[in-house]
Amino acid sequence: MITLDQLLASRDARVEHQMELAEKFPRASLICLTVMLPGPVKRDWRSLAIAHAGIDALHAVFGGNGSGMDTPCSASTCHSERAQRVEESHLLFSEERDLETGFEAYFVVDVPVLEAKRLCCQIEDSHPLGRLMDIDVLRSPIGSGMTSPVSRTEIGLPERRCLLCDKPARECMRAHTHTREELEDRILSMLEATLTIRPAKGEDLKDIMAVLDAARGIMRASGNMDQWTGGYPSEEVVLNDIRLGNGYAVLQGQRIVAYFAFIASPEPTYAKIYQGQWLEDTLPYHVVHRIGSYPQVRGVFKTIMDWCFARENNIRIDTHRDNHIMQHVILKYGFRYCGIIYLASGDERLVYQILHNMQ
Repeated sequence: MITLDQLLASRDARVEHQMELAEKFPRASLICLTVMLPGPVKRDWRSLAIAHAGIDALHAVFGGNGSGMDTPCSASTCHSERAQRVEESHLLFSEERDLETGFEAYFVVDVPVLEAKRLCCQIEDSHPLGRLMDIDVLRSPIGSGMTSPVSRTEIGLPERRCLLCDKPARECMRAHTHTREELEDRILSMLEATLTIRPAKGEDLKDIMAVLDAARGIMRASGNMDQWTGGYPSEEVVLNDIRLGNGYAVLQGQRIVAYFAFIASPEPTYAKIYQGQWLEDTLPYHVVHRIGSYPQVRGVFKTIMDWCFARENNIRIDTHRDNHIMQHVILKYGFRYCGIIYLASGDERLVYQILHNMQ
C-alpha cells in the first residue's frame, strides 16, 4: 500500500524527470503515460496490464517495436484501426519505469505538440482500456525551466468522462460520487473484456511454462499437493498439444496469461465412468485439459469456456478431488458433476459435462 507522502514524492520525481527529458529534447513533444487506479495499491496485475496496453498503443501510433511480440488483432490491440497513425516512425526516445507508486512510461516524438495530443486523446477515447490511461503531452518552452500539460480543450475536445455515469470525471472525483468498490468492479470488467485467445505457437513455450508453473503454485497454496506432480504438464506435453493444433494461449494485450488444451473426442480415460454416468454418451464431444493461469488475472475460466462453447456444444472436463478452486468455477459455469474416472496412472479424477441443448 502506498502512502500519500510516497505519492507526492513520486509526483515530484516524475516532474523532475520530465524536465530532464524536455531539456534533452527541446524541440520534440514529450508524452508521459501513467495508470489511473483508485485506492492505495498502485502497482499490481491490473496496473501492469493497463500500462503495457498503453505502451503498445503508443508504439502503434508513433512507431517503435512495442513489446516486439506478434499478436492477433484483439480488443486491446485493434484500437489503432480507429486511432490514426503517423505515416512513419517519429519516436525519438522511450523509457519505462516500473515503480511501486505506479508504472510510468515516457515517449519523445518528433510530432507537433498539438498533433501529438490529438493522437494521444484518440488512444484514451478509443482503446478499450483508454479510460484507465492518463496520457499527458507536455510542452516546455525553451528556457522556461518547466513543463505543462496540453489540455484536451486546446484541441477542441471535452474533458474526460466518469467510468460509471459518463458525467465529467472531475465532478465525480471531487464529490466522491462512486465507491472504490464500484470503480474497481468496473475496472475488472474492462480488463476481462480484453482477454483474447489464439492458437499457441512453439515460440510461446517459455511463457506457457511460466503460466503453468504459476498455476501449480496456486494448487500448492490452496492445499492441492498431489495434482500436476512429477513435472506434469511437461514441455513435451505442451509441444504435442501445439503440434496437434490443440494448444491455446489466452492473452491480455500482448502477454500470455493462461493456457489450455481443447481436444476432440474420444478421450480414452473417459471410456469408463464410476459412481455416476455421463449426461450423454453417444455424441462427439470436446475435452478441456491443462487449464492454467496467473493467479491475479480474473475471468480466465469464463473466457475459455465461452470460447469453447462457441465451437462445441458438448464439453467434458475433469479435475482433482483436492482442486476446490477448479471445482467451484466448473460448477459455477454450469457444468454438472457426472462421476469419477481414472487416468492411465491410476489417479482419480472428478468429471463434469455440459450439453448446451440440455440446459
